[in-house]
Amino acid sequence: MPTKTLRFPSAFGNEDLDRIENALCQLAGMRDVTMARAMKGATVHWEAPTSWEDIERAVRNLGYVPEEVEA
Repeated sequence: MPTKTLRFPSAFGNEDLDRIENALCQLAGMRDVTMARAMKGATVHWEAPTSWEDIERAVRNLGYVPEEVEA
């Protein structure tokens, strides 16, 4: 199961992070979204039919640019 940790530098507060979390959780193959509010980020675990492109698109559609954090 693919896993990535992301940051959302343009998110300003919990309301923004809640919107991102809700959008990610709506994706069909999303298995886990663990928010890291202090770093304005999240770790996501997904499987098909969701793809990395779907995750990026869901966040960008809300007006945020996800940045992948290197492990």
